[in-house]
Amino acid sequence: MSVIEKLKHSGKDFLVADIETALTFVQLARSADNNSEKKVRNLANARKAHDTVRALAARLHLSPKQQTEVNEKLKTLKTELEALGENF
Repeated sequence: MSVIEKLKHSGKDFLVADIETALTFVQLARSADNNSEKKVRNLANARKAHDTVRALAARLHLSPKQQTEVNEKLKTLKTELEALGENF
């Protein structure tokens, strides 16, 4: 595996890990009382992760397969965020 391929692979892994963390924040926000500090904080953290992954994915030059995987996970995250009232 070339250095570029290794960077792309590790970059994709980082993005996927960030999305998984954001989905954990979504679960925490969903379980919190409405309008509580916990809900607001976790929702903000999940949204920030979504926006960061989206920006980084565009700059990493992932393979089509990797890009598809990241995009599918981002779509799931976006849907979860929208269910909690986030607007895009």
